Amino acid sequence: MKAHHLSMSRVALAHLCAWSFRADAPQHPRPAGAPARIGSGTHKALEAYVKKGEVVTDLPGMAPEEVAEALAFFSPALRAYVDTIPWIACEIGLRYDARTDAATAGPRRGEPFYSEIGPTVIPGTLDLVSVEPDIVTVLDLKTGKKVEDREQLYVQAVAATRFYDVPKARVGYLYARNTKCDEPEWETLDADALDAHAGRLSRLMRRLPTVEPKAGDYCWKCDSRPSCPAFGAQQANDSGRELEEAGFFG
Repeated sequence: MKAHHLSMSRVALAHLCAWSFRADAPQHPRPAGAPARIGSGTHKALEAYVKKGEVVTDLPGMAPEEVAEALAFFSPALRAYVDTIPWIACEIGLRYDARTDAATAGPRRGEPFYSEIGPTVIPGTLDLVSVEPDIVTVLDLKTGKKVEDREQLYVQAVAATRFYDVPKARVGYLYARNTKCDEPEWETLDADALDAHAGRLSRLMRRLPTVEPKAGDYCWKCDSRPSCPAFGAQQANDSGRELEEAGFFG
């Protein structure tokens, strides 16, 4: 049976419209642009720094100008902030099973078998994790504009607390900027809040195989948009309305 297409980083879109994540939904992935490649390079620099204590000066396979921007994002200011917390894991792959409410280690995106998952499992990669006796801290590094929703953080928090067996989570986005960083706006989730998010994920995964598409202002984020009947109908309605307003039917 073909696996679904949902990952932790896409849960926010799935809560709005999950049709593109069905196993049978057509996929039209867009090639990664320069911002995505630069972000990937910054994450590679983060991993080398946290795991090996290395400050990399080159990122093989990337254009020189993209390397320069990625390394500028991984600035002394960002490294200084990273050093304030004792991380036990960096770029760790986790798989959260919404049916059993349990998490296990697994491949990261791009690694073999990443997409070989069960129907209720959500895979993902956590950038930075720190664990204390009663709380796990999960920090997600971003190189683009500020993210309005925190759904990615919530599913990561649920997965991390189940994996490390702690009752609370502290989550936030760390934004890399050229020569500086924007520190996280931390949010702490207690056991009740984590259970509530786990319940939402369970409902999402139960409905996923049969969910129908819903068009909205989020459609531009979707890899199934060219084949989506709801998006096509919306486009047709919008075109008809524009023609009517222009007097073509008068």
